[in-house]
Amino acid sequence: MYPLSRRELLQKSGLGFGSMALTYLLDSQSLLGAEPALSEPGHDLKPRPSQFQAQAKAVIQLMQNGGPSQMDLFDPKPELQKRDGQRHIEKVEMFQPGSEANQLMASPFEFRHYGKCGMELSEEIPHIGSIADDICLVRSMYTEHNNHTEALVMFHTCKIFPGRPTLGAWISYGLGTENQSLPAYIVLRDPEGYNTSGNLLWENGWLPALYRGTEFATKERRC
Repeated sequence: MYPLSRRELLQKSGLGFGSMALTYLLDSQSLLGAEPALSEPGHDLKPRPSQFQAQAKAVIQLMQNGGPSQMDLFDPKPELQKRDGQRHIEKVEMFQPGSEANQLMASPFEFRHYGKCGMELSEEIPHIGSIADDICLVRSMYTEHNNHTEALVMFHTCKIFPGRPTLGAWISYGLGTENQSLPAYIVLRDPEGYNTSGNLLWENGWLPALYRGTEFATKERRC
């Protein structure tokens, strides 16, 4: 039995997993003799400069599946208020039982102007109204699809069909991350289970799997 060096111990113990960690540490300090293929630009999570000067250090996206309608929160519809209770002639594809009557329904909530900008928001979200001058509200985006599953996929990828990189994957691919100890794209899903479209909402699509969202537990797990 001869004494092992630290490098030999890492190579031979734990089925070689220790050598993988050693390789990463050496590569991060540019101590390897040759650059591995995965260290080519665009195939790592090292921070990359943006085209314009950055104004933010992180992106936090909140997605409430099945939340209140935008017409009850931040998208007032004056014409809909006028036509409350009327029936419309055009047939609209419905998914909810009892909605075949084609009857228009106005929002039951009052909208008010908030901040110096005069942003119209529902009385149900007065706290958001208190920061109206500090946020950006975009009302120009829309979709003609009315089913939850496809709508969620479109919200994250701009298309109703799965298989495209999600917003978080694109951000990770384009900018990388300054924190090399954690994944660049972290997902905190509902601890009670997956949403309607499951992990399609943090897919990497055709990008390398490195840019796929990594799920973190949002509540304590006991063995």
